[in-house]
Amino acid sequence: MNEIEFRHSGWAPLRRRVGQALIRAMVPAARIARFQECGNWAHVFASDTDPPDYKVNSARCHDRWCLPCGQDRAWKLLSSLRAKTHGKRLRFITLTIRTEAEPLTDSLDKLLQSFTRLRGHNEWKKRVQGGMAFIEVTHNATSGRWHPHLHVIAEGEYFPHKLLKQAWIKASRGSFIVDIRYVRQTDDVTKYLCKYVTKPLDPSITHDPDLLVETMVAMKGRHLVLCFGSWRKGKLEAPKDDRNWTPFAPLSKVIAAADQGDRKAIGILDALRRRLPCTESQTSQRGPPWSCDPGDSGSDCPRRPDAPVAAATFARSNPSSTAVSPTAGRETAGVESPGGRKAYPRPSPADCTLAPPAPSSAKDSFSEFLTEPLTRPW
Repeated sequence: MNEIEFRHSGWAPLRRRVGQALIRAMVPAARIARFQECGNWAHVFASDTDPPDYKVNSARCHDRWCLPCGQDRAWKLLSSLRAKTHGKRLRFITLTIRTEAEPLTDSLDKLLQSFTRLRGHNEWKKRVQGGMAFIEVTHNATSGRWHPHLHVIAEGEYFPHKLLKQAWIKASRGSFIVDIRYVRQTDDVTKYLCKYVTKPLDPSITHDPDLLVETMVAMKGRHLVLCFGSWRKGKLEAPKDDRNWTPFAPLSKVIAAADQGDRKAIGILDALRRRLPCTESQTSQRGPPWSCDPGDSGSDCPRRPDAPVAAATFARSNPSSTAVSPTAGRETAGVESPGGRKAYPRPSPADCTLAPPAPSSAKDSFSEFLTEPLTRPW
């Protein structure tokens, strides 16, 4: 596993499909190159806390369809939302339009034009001061129709559902499905909304290459997040971090040391792995980001025996698979998956075995890397 594979290990199968869709959508070659190189030139940094935290600085593509880059944007958005929503009266609104068997571009145009007309309605202007809207797009495989809708967090006064419904029917020219709720836990709502920035592609779209391409073409030039009213002012800023970060080691060397059984390197990779985003199917399984799609047995599938770090981490995070623990060196008993959730095929114990631990004379830390000069950008 190299640096790029590590950064994108949580969504590797989907990333391949997204990359192919970008090519089919005929985006500029420079954008595709940035997408492919996202995660390169990675270096691990350690904080000055005790125990230290770790993070990775690397090249980033900043593409809207890249999950790790979307996670970086979501952290900025979450920090901005928390500042804007603190101590304010908020409503959570969902707006849906009635669609026909039409292209996604036409459906999105209808939705956004209807929302613009709604904001000009007298009842809306009297009761809503500002807010933020998030676009979500799903596809119904049975009817073959697109279903774009808006999730809105609005600051303002009490807005009766009946009045909002009447205003939306008029603005959307006939659509009547609306929902409005008072927000009691602002932090939960902001986290819920930020997921649309981290994962802009719904699972109903990602498994069909044609739908994936159509979504990319239809969303070109459109904002996934819309600010309106008094919330237009201000820029997204990253959360402040008062800790001091010092260069620790190149990520490639940490991965290589973990492959050799270095306990500290394995612990660092586990800590870094928890920061990586996963696809919905992998998150629902509560496994590590190296979990593959069912049937994905390509040469880059991390459950293969030639990927010891990934397989060992999979074993530690999935107690229902009998495996050799890389830290304790003992077998774990098989446990049935809780809740009866459908699990992906488990790797065999042989696939989950780490390389033998390094001899006691070998170094078990990365102190020799601390003085190594940084020769590559990140």
